[in-house]
Amino acid sequence: GADTGITGRADGSGYSQYVYVSYYTSNGYNITRISIVGFTGDPTNYTNVLQICNRYYNGTLNVQLVAKGAVGPSTSYESYIKDFRVYFYSPQPSSGTNYVEFQGTNVVQSSTGTIQLSQNQCAQIGAYVLVDPSLPQTARDGKTVIATYEVDVVFSTG
Repeated sequence: GADTGITGRADGSGYSQYVYVSYYTSNGYNITRISIVGFTGDPTNYTNVLQICNRYYNGTLNVQLVAKGAVGPSTSYESYIKDFRVYFYSPQPSSGTNYVEFQGTNVVQSSTGTIQLSQNQCAQIGAYVLVDPSLPQTARDGKTVIATYEVDVVFSTG
């Protein structure tokens, strides 16, 4: 509808992105951030926000998501996050949960089960957010950061 331009982030197709990925490098590590513009009251679910791939290791990599918590300066809106999850959409872990979860500034589910990626195989990472409908009107502009969380992608060989 008419709300597709609210984020002001064009993806080249003429449509705005409600999920976008950015990154930076710190101390030799690539830090990836997934930003989501949610709307109050309705859960928003994205099933393919990021892909994690085994492009170069000639073998199987074990991959797990680990929740670190809220990061950055407080926005004063964190308490309005009723549910925020980052999850393995495909493939699913054979045991354990497929998501890490936050509510406000609290970590509810701290780690996922492990998935395995063979060489040249990728995993789809999804994100889900539910924002309390009482979020102040001034923060409902589709551009205001409500909260920022760190989720680490942990690789091991096996």
